[in-house]
Amino acid sequence: PASMSPGWSLITLVDAGVPFMTLLGAFDNLQPHGILEPRQALSHASATIEFFGYWIDKSRESGQGAGQHSAAQNELSRSMSNGDLMHKLNAMRSRLEQMEGSAVLVLDQLNRIEVAIASLVTM
Repeated sequence: PASMSPGWSLITLVDAGVPFMTLLGAFDNLQPHGILEPRQALSHASATIEFFGYWIDKSRESGQGAGQHSAAQNELSRSMSNGDLMHKLNAMRSRLEQMEGSAVLVLDQLNRIEVAIASLVTM
């Protein structure tokens, strides 16, 4: 449907068992290399942030048992510890900062995602 954001297809694939980082890499590869129009870049960043939010939600779901972590939280922790996820977050931040004013709201969302990830990884 037209009302769905681009991130919904990634969420469907995660629910089918595809690892989060695999999907992030594939989603990034769908974007044309080089300079994107600001609207396209913001749309891609927003969908990626929506996906990060879903990953965070899935990671929090399992933290409720006696010290048990979900596969989502394990992958989040592993992706942060090996630097893969931090690299993606930093690259996104860099692209958004180059856009200046048009990306302020998306940068704010990215900041909240980074804080949430940091709190989950240190749990």
